[in-house]
Amino acid sequence: MTVFEASIKLYEWFSEKDSFNLKQDLHALTGKQLKNKEVAAAVNCALNKLEGMDMISQSSIGDDKVWVLDKNFHTLDQSVTLTSDTCQSVGHIVTAFCELIGNEGEKPDPTSITETDIKNLIFVCTTLMERKSSDDDSLIKED
Repeated sequence: MTVFEASIKLYEWFSEKDSFNLKQDLHALTGKQLKNKEVAAAVNCALNKLEGMDMISQSSIGDDKVWVLDKNFHTLDQSVTLTSDTCQSVGHIVTAFCELIGNEGEKPDPTSITETDIKNLIFVCTTLMERKSSDDDSLIKED
């Protein structure tokens, strides 16, 4: 397991739980025991990385290391900088989908992409994946 893979698992973990105990929770997170030094090291590095981002704080309780969210996971913000090409692509994709489903009110302004536009892009991708996984090649099901 890489630190990157461990970080993804921990990000998901903290979206549902407020703390992580390396001894008690490693198996639930990775399916591996603490005896697996490589996996434990990757998770430990990922925890330290999240701590460096001020997302979590570490505390030692006896022999246990416990990492706790600094604040509610759903209130954590990230800043993202997008190039004009990326904003234009997001705009084209979401606009085309809105036209396809007849929802003109959700068309984005490519000069000012917002979180709502990114959520709509995620909706487009999720819809396409669900359609593909149901072995239906059509994008939109007709009622």
